[in-house]
Amino acid sequence: MQQFIARLREKPEHVRERIALMSAIGVTAVVAVGWLAAAASSGLFALQASSVAEGVAAVGAGVSQAAAGYAAVQGANGSNAANAQPAITVVNAGASASATPSTVGPTVIPF
Repeated sequence: MQQFIARLREKPEHVRERIALMSAIGVTAVVAVGWLAAAASSGLFALQASSVAEGVAAVGAGVSQAAAGYAAVQGANGSNAANAQPAITVVNAGASASATPSTVGPTVIPF
């Protein structure tokens, strides 16, 4: 093995890069083929007759839960889209503001 590495070091850089690329592709291909063989033999890719029906039922249940959650959030403040009236609430911030004029200024972020 040391002789092989010594011979590789003597070759030009573009040849060494090509050998490294082909070696990486080869190792990746061996791993991918092994993974596919193990997955195929374990039945990972096997289709089941009930899998589509179960998937559709799961999606339907998720949509129902989302609709119920939306209704709960929509009614959280006691209103919903059917009877909600547009409104603007003005708050006098001058009396309750905690910042004093001396502390208001540009934000400086030191780096």
